[in-house]
Amino acid sequence: MNTDNYATFSRAHSVAKGKHGLEATLDNERVRIDVLAPDCVRIKISRGGVFDEKPSYALAEEPTPMTKGFKVSSSAETSTLETEALRVVVTHEPFALDVYRADGSVVFESVRDAKGAWSYGHENDSFVIRRKLAKNDPIYGLGEKTGSFNRRGRDFTLWNTDVLNPTASGEFTAQYQAGDPRADNTSTEFDPYYVSIPFFYHQDAASGHISASFIDNPY
Repeated sequence: MNTDNYATFSRAHSVAKGKHGLEATLDNERVRIDVLAPDCVRIKISRGGVFDEKPSYALAEEPTPMTKGFKVSSSAETSTLETEALRVVVTHEPFALDVYRADGSVVFESVRDAKGAWSYGHENDSFVIRRKLAKNDPIYGLGEKTGSFNRRGRDFTLWNTDVLNPTASGEFTAQYQAGDPRADNTSTEFDPYYVSIPFFYHQDAASGHISASFIDNPY
């Protein structure tokens, strides 16, 4: 997708240790990184300066963030949140978020290109999350989908439809030109399908390491 018009955050200001992790101001928004477990963090970015504290009922039980077992340190260029299993690095300017395991292997790295370094962009009421992948890294998950288990290189609509009901799927298939396999409910590229879950795995093809990401956004 074209992300040329998406705005990114230029700088992280006022980075400090919070009750459950790390907090910072991003231009006109805020970011909060809570430690849920030594190997699991929750990253929240505000909209209009306000955090959505209960975005959905997708989680059976709201996790209780940790209040100890982590440390936050800062230099002129970066701030770091560390647990025994993870290291989250916030680059102040240009703002970037990178997550590493204790052994230094990558969990999540921001994309760095001609626009600078960014992992999150927004335009009006939409947003984009970007992450760096190696050439052969697969992506798994996202619910019940057709086609290959490796979801990389495809786009999906996170909505649930009856695949054989043209009324239910019509509003989605109408966006494609005639002959596009994504609009053919007998094709392995058809979407959306029965079950959509915004949870995916990214596997490092070289090491076999896998990280998991859940995007709790019901809007």
